[in-house]
Amino acid sequence: MQVEQKMSVDIAQFAVLPNGTNYPVIGLGTHNVTGGPGSVRDAVKYAIDIGYRSVDCAHAYLNEKEVGDGIQAKLDDGTIKDKKEIFITTKDGDDLFPKDKNDQFMFENHDIVDTWKGMEELVDAGMAENIGLSNFNKTQIERILHSARIKPCNLQVEIHPYFSNRKLVDFCLSKGITVTAYAPLANPDSPLRTGKEPSIFDEPVLKDIAQKKGKTIAQVVLRFILQRNIIVIPKSVTPSRIKDNFDVFRFSLSPDEMEQIWTLDKYPRIFIEKWASGHQEYPFHAEF
Repeated sequence: MQVEQKMSVDIAQFAVLPNGTNYPVIGLGTHNVTGGPGSVRDAVKYAIDIGYRSVDCAHAYLNEKEVGDGIQAKLDDGTIKDKKEIFITTKDGDDLFPKDKNDQFMFENHDIVDTWKGMEELVDAGMAENIGLSNFNKTQIERILHSARIKPCNLQVEIHPYFSNRKLVDFCLSKGITVTAYAPLANPDSPLRTGKEPSIFDEPVLKDIAQKKGKTIAQVVLRFILQRNIIVIPKSVTPSRIKDNFDVFRFSLSPDEMEQIWTLDKYPRIFIEKWASGHQEYPFHAEF
């Protein structure tokens, strides 16, 4: 597989996972979205209506029921003819973020290889179609690949114009592992931001390209990531933005425009997850 810098601008709407499954390259993100009760359910319903067939969620987001209700509504009204048409990505266990009496997070220290073997058993039992990784570094991925019976289909990590994660993306693609970008718009509303970080919506280079293309800045950024052969899961509960985020297949960025956006790749990650930095498997101590 070619590395990301050499990918064609002809973007297909599906990525092919290691087992041959066609997986949508754009999904609806639901992490930390706001809008009140029912907003995630309604966002999922609208997204499915306009063509989304992938939704990203997690137990820790506390919105899995709304995601499920939205999908079920579209099954009930016939928009989705078969459950196999829709992809649901989820993660995490039952106990969210336990703390001790000193208000310090309490960690389990399970071997990630053993955890992966357990996930392989879920596939064997028909409880999961595909299994992948999130926030793993290169060394951790290599450990999984060395012992895996079922190769990870995907790695989900932070990727946006300010933080390209280029070395890790290149490594995954070289191993036949697809990559999903979370926070592809640099998560402008994240509580993890200090307020000093720049916003992609204020970047002159992105404003200029968007104006020339007759597109939004978000569309230009998503297209940039897609042309790196990376899956994206932008989040929103606003119908117009959900629609715009999906409308990125009818234009492309030139090599020069791609290079202009690459110049923004000069900031650290947003999601450093300091609370977990003491865990033995904390991934972000490594370069990539």
